[in-house]
Amino acid sequence: MSLMTPQEAADFLSVSTKHLRKLTNAGEIRYVSMGAGTQRERRRYTPEDLQAFIDGRGRRREPVKATVGQDATKASHIIGIDFQGLREARVKAKREP
Repeated sequence: MSLMTPQEAADFLSVSTKHLRKLTNAGEIRYVSMGAGTQRERRRYTPEDLQAFIDGRGRRREPVKATVGQDATKASHIIGIDFQGLREARVKAKREP
């Protein structure tokens, strides 16, 4: 079993190391912990786990069916706030004794 560094794994998946780290943190890609480094845990990846991730991404996912309730058809209520007017009132109150 050969282990790949994060850079090698990212190259294998054609993603950045930052995106690889996000996928790993989300639990989508398995990794092997090689112990704690000075700043973060040292991770290594197996080609089998990376291939399993690629194969899993190729599956068609069932669409999520959401039911729309009666409240969803109502218009939203928006309130406008005049921040400049509030600021001017505070400044004016400070100037007046």
